Amino acid sequence: MSAIWWGDLTFKPLGAVQAGDEVMGFERYTPEGSTFSLNRLKRATVEAIRVRESPIVRVTMESGRSFRCTPDHRWYNPCWSPAANRRWPDYPQWITPEVGRQLLHVADDPGEVPAGLERTAGWLGGIYDGEGSWIQISQCPDHNPLVHAAISEALNKLDIPYTAGGPTNGGHFHTLTGGRQAYLKFLLWCQPVKRQAIAEKIASGRRFGHRDRIISVEPDGYGEVLSMTTSSGNYVAWGYASRNCDDEIVAVAKQRGVWMMALESHVDHRHPAWGKGEPDAVYELGQSFAEQDKALFETRLRDNT
Repeated sequence: MSAIWWGDLTFKPLGAVQAGDEVMGFERYTPEGSTFSLNRLKRATVEAIRVRESPIVRVTMESGRSFRCTPDHRWYNPCWSPAANRRWPDYPQWITPEVGRQLLHVADDPGEVPAGLERTAGWLGGIYDGEGSWIQISQCPDHNPLVHAAISEALNKLDIPYTAGGPTNGGHFHTLTGGRQAYLKFLLWCQPVKRQAIAEKIASGRRFGHRDRIISVEPDGYGEVLSMTTSSGNYVAWGYASRNCDDEIVAVAKQRGVWMMALESHVDHRHPAWGKGEPDAVYELGQSFAEQDKALFETRLRDNT
């Protein structure tokens, strides 16, 4: 399974992402006429990619999903809300992976079309282009019974849920069901040219994500890891809502009062977030002593690895 959900709704490895690419992020918004805020998907631009050395852990979820990340990586807390944060100021919006905590699952990479079903998926995509609209494929069971039956058979083979018609339309429509994950499978496997309606349906699902509990966090070595900074401040990694890594590095470094020494994350003293902070006195002081502090930084880094 590829790690990062891209803006075109495909999934690719983290190593394939470059600055300037578009990925899928998210934002908080308040629907018109509502007093409650919700999350929704939002395309975001990758502003920086950073490589560092770090301990790595393997996280296993209650759903059976598993992925690797750094132990300090921040994931979205599905229990968080602005109202809860106002009532309990220390209530975290972002959490590190620990057993018992919940993450917010948004969407999975459906992977490749099952072997032997490539032609079936391509045919179904062509049928949608010719006879489809919204999330429906129209085909009269009386006038074209063979095609109508073939659509049902193709959807069943690909395990894409649907309903076939109803008493008011004579069974003319195959309507896709199953929510965001099923629509995503149809779009990426069948590759219809008409993408907009289904893409909008994927992005505008009534439910942004589902809670998934962490059941184990195990050490899984030490090595090179990649992290990225996006314009939305977040992205979707391994199917879960995630935060920009550099945001936490900058916050830790600024809190300590010296921008160059975010040792908890083992970052280089010239990480890509340099220059993005508010030009306050602490920042300016740290900048002016950057070169003098380099030797001290390297000593402390060596002592902490």
